[in-house]
Amino acid sequence: EMRMVVSHINDDELMATALRGVPDDLRRVFFNSLSQNRAADVLEEMDRRGPISLREIHEARSYILSVARKLDEEGKIVIKKTKDEYI
Repeated sequence: EMRMVVSHINDDELMATALRGVPDDLRRVFFNSLSQNRAADVLEEMDRRGPISLREIHEARSYILSVARKLDEEGKIVIKKTKDEYI
């Protein structure tokens, strides 16, 4: 399902921005969902960019979440929900 989400995100700069400050285990999940070439491009973009604002990071993450939610609504992926969200 992660591969489906990242396949709908064509902007490596956006992905590099969203991955700023993310714990290594989550970052690994994203990179494992990418081809080696694309992962290298995203890593290069992360190294190339200097300091970025928290607003940019939040916007990039919000965009990725909106893609995931859209795919969930279309039935292409399933976002696991907590018990509270089912009630």
